[in-house]
Amino acid sequence: MAVRCSRINAIVNGVDARIESRLSNLFENIGPDEKFDMIVFNPPFFFSDPKNLRQRAFMGGKTGEVIRGFWAGVMRHLTPAGRVQVTVSDVVSPSMFEFTEFIETGLKPSLVAKRSSFMGNSVSVYALRSQAT
Repeated sequence: MAVRCSRINAIVNGVDARIESRLSNLFENIGPDEKFDMIVFNPPFFFSDPKNLRQRAFMGGKTGEVIRGFWAGVMRHLTPAGRVQVTVSDVVSPSMFEFTEFIETGLKPSLVAKRSSFMGNSVSVYALRSQAT
């Protein structure tokens, strides 16, 4: 459903020729040499083991395994001037930027927006760029 929604949003906003949406468990369905100008990630917010498929949307393992896996693989698929955009709940943020896997990326996060969600917590959007650029 998320891929379908992404494609519809791209069409509605007239950028469908420049946007590619894919279904993948992190980088499993991405070729080893594929690089992207922007990678968008909306990680599971809670550090808990999911009990079923539905819970995988918001539970990413007791120690943040999904987020750690993303940071461990993102730089292999980002162009040199590429960006990462991450939407996180205050349940996760900023601890995800303290993970060793994140620190090793060399990415620098900048807060773009922060809003209260319908669940009462804050949701933040970060843009991340390489500190070398």
